[in-house]
Amino acid sequence: MRYSKGRWIASYLDTYSLDCTLSPIIHAGLSKFHDVLEKRNKEGGCLGVPNEYMKNEADWVTDQDVQDWLDDIKKMMYAFKNKEPDMKHYNFSLEMVPVPGGVAKEGMSIPYTIECDNEEEKARYYADLDVHEKKVQEGLNLFGAKFKSLWW
Repeated sequence: MRYSKGRWIASYLDTYSLDCTLSPIIHAGLSKFHDVLEKRNKEGGCLGVPNEYMKNEADWVTDQDVQDWLDDIKKMMYAFKNKEPDMKHYNFSLEMVPVPGGVAKEGMSIPYTIECDNEEEKARYYADLDVHEKKVQEGLNLFGAKFKSLWW
């Protein structure tokens, strides 16, 4: 994907996995947005905190309001970083084993089963993967809900 003559151009290959094409671009934008808001807050000029984060109407914007907004931006960033747990960091392996006595049907291969050498580690991997997917979904939901609030 590139910017040319005042507009964005997507190639045919960019569309193959558009989520993978857009994720690093969105992550970079959110990361810079977070850094700018954090710096502006330290300098005393943080604007752009959505109204629903302002809990005390007597005060303008509290440090806690800003921190809650920055925390949600980090959750959005996590969704677009998409660094899921890597199976190689877990102490288990999977092996495809032919089913004993299995017969290949016409046009198909011999039936296989997948065997695991460490079910506890496999369960830990899938639990971590589930936590990751929930965090990604939370960030994506926040991004959709707060899309029009991404300004300062």
